[in-house]
Amino acid sequence: MRLYAAGAVSDVSPEIQLAAFRLGGSVAAGSHAVKAGTRILINTSPEPFSNWTASVIEDGLVIGGVNACRAQPHHLPGVVRNLCSAGNLVATQDYPRH
Repeated sequence: MRLYAAGAVSDVSPEIQLAAFRLGGSVAAGSHAVKAGTRILINTSPEPFSNWTASVIEDGLVIGGVNACRAQPHHLPGVVRNLCSAGNLVATQDYPRH
């Protein structure tokens, strides 16, 4: 993620590239926290189908996202923002406890 963030601004000064590199690392850490939080919520489900489905969807999103960001790196900030927002919405919902 950090390398893609720095690569998205490759035609600017080294200071801006470093800032993008650091911001990319921060976003990567934040998105990992969102993923870990949603995984914790999914693991509370008693049936294995939701875990299997979540794993397949996550793998598909990672493969598709990496390929899309390699092809169009200037779209990366918007994609990351939208995915983090969606994960935040899911993670902050009030779920019933069983």
